[in-house]
Parts: sequence; C-alpha cells; structure tokens
Amino acid sequence: DRERCLAAGMDGYVSKPFALPDVIEVIETAVRSAGAALGSPDAVKPPDLDAALSRMNGDKVFLKKIAGIFLGKSEERLTDIRVAARARNAAGLADAAHALKGSASHFCASAVVGAAQRLETMGRKSDWADIDGAMSAMETALEPLTRALRTLTGEEV
Repeated sequence: DRERCLAAGMDGYVSKPFALPDVIEVIETAVRSAGAALGSPDAVKPPDLDAALSRMNGDKVFLKKIAGIFLGKSEERLTDIRVAARARNAAGLADAAHALKGSASHFCASAVVGAAQRLETMGRKSDWADIDGAMSAMETALEPLTRALRTLTGEEV
C-alpha cells in the first residue's frame, strides 16, 4: 500500500494501526518540505503593484517616489536585521524587521511582510531556533520586490 500511495502522489504514508511518533514524523517531514518549497524563489508571491497603486488613488508618481525611498532604505534595514540576528539582539531584530514589514506593506508584498513578521516575532520572543532559515526566507522574499520596484522606478535591474 505504501509504495502505491506514494507513487500516486501522496506526500507521506502511515499504515493502520499507527503510532503517534510515526504520524508526527510524517507531518514534520511534510511541513519541512512545504517550508523548503516556500523558500524557493519560484514559490515567492510577487508584490501586487496594481493593488499598491490603487491604494494610492492611482497616483503613479507617488508610488514611484515611495518605491525610490524603499529601495534607498531596504538594504540598510536588511543590514540592521542581519547585524541584530548575528548579535542575538532581540529588540534590534524586532524593531528592524517591524520597520521593513511596514515599508513593504505599501507595495502589497505579502511574502516580504510575512517574512518580516516572522523575524519580528522571533525577536519579540528571543527565539533564535531557526534564525538562519528566517533570514534566508526574508532575502528570498525581498528579491522580487526589489526587482519590481527597480523596474517601476527605471533603475538598473
């Protein structure tokens, strides 16, 4: 049964009667696989600049202006996040991630907002368990936003 189910596309298999450790192992494996897929550049949802423009009453000049400001500050904010993470500075991590989250939200960049929220929460809880994974997710999520905003403002891509 196991081979037939896996060949049919199931992510995991536990036979009956099952033991709780087996179920937990299959679930943890599926969650790790889903997390890895979310961390891949192809899985990152791009920013919705049409929605962002709509939030700004169709003012493309204003959208370009705040895009330029974001591009000018985002690397500094990411550096602040990296420095705080390396130093295990929980308050610094939470504050820097919060600032980046707020800035990214203007562009309906849910992947960046989610990654920044994760880092902010980790900082607030002094949770360093998966800081490398969270940092990687942030950097991966930030790439499409940066690329889209550079295109919008006419900067080199």
